[in-house]
Amino acid sequence: MLPIVGSAYARSQEYSSDLHGIKCCKKPKDAVFAMAVLALGAEQWNKLNIKAYASQSEDTGSFWMSFHELTATYPWLSKRMQHLLGKSANVEPSFSKRSALAWLLALFVPRIGSGGGSLVSLMIVVAIAGILSSIALPAYHSYQQRAEMASAQTTMSEPSEQYAAINEPDMQQQPSPNRVVKKTAPSVENTIDVTAQVEILNAQKAMIIAS
Repeated sequence: MLPIVGSAYARSQEYSSDLHGIKCCKKPKDAVFAMAVLALGAEQWNKLNIKAYASQSEDTGSFWMSFHELTATYPWLSKRMQHLLGKSANVEPSFSKRSALAWLLALFVPRIGSGGGSLVSLMIVVAIAGILSSIALPAYHSYQQRAEMASAQTTMSEPSEQYAAINEPDMQQQPSPNRVVKKTAPSVENTIDVTAQVEILNAQKAMIIAS
C-alpha cells in the first residue's frame, strides 16, 4: 500500500532476479541474450541492437517515464538491459535522474496491486492528469489571449505606417504650424514703381477736373 516504497521494492526484486540470472549462466552475456528474448520475443531477439537498446535508458528521466516507473512494479526493460551489461562487465551502471515533479505526484499513488487495484491506480492517475490540466489550460488560454492582442496591435499599426510612408513627401513640403514665416521687406525698385503709378493716377484726376 505504501506509495513509492512498495513499488520500489517490487522493482528491486526484478533487478535481483537479473543478477541471479548472471550467476546461473555459464557466460554473463547469456543473461543479456535472455533479456533480449524478453524484450523482442524468441524469433526477433537476435536482430536486436543490444547497446542501442540499453542506451534508451537515458531517456527515462523525463516526467511521464519517471512517473510511470515510480508507480509501477517493473522497471523499464532498457534499464534492466543497461543494468545487466554493467554487471556483466563488473561496472556499476548509471541511470538518468528521475523528474522531481514525478516524485511528488507519485507520493499520492499507492501500490494497490493487480486486479481491482489496477483500476483504482488508473483512476488516481486520471485524477492527477485532470488536476494538471486544470492548472495548465487557464495558463495556456491567458497566453493565447495575450498573443491575439499583440497580433491585433501589430495589424492596427501597419496601415498608419503605410499611410505615413506614402504621404511623407507631401508632408515634408507642407509648412509646420509652428514654423515662423520670415517676411521680407519690399525692394526699392518695387517702391519706385508704385509711387510713379500713384502720381500718374493723380495727374489723370486733375485733368478730368480741369476739363
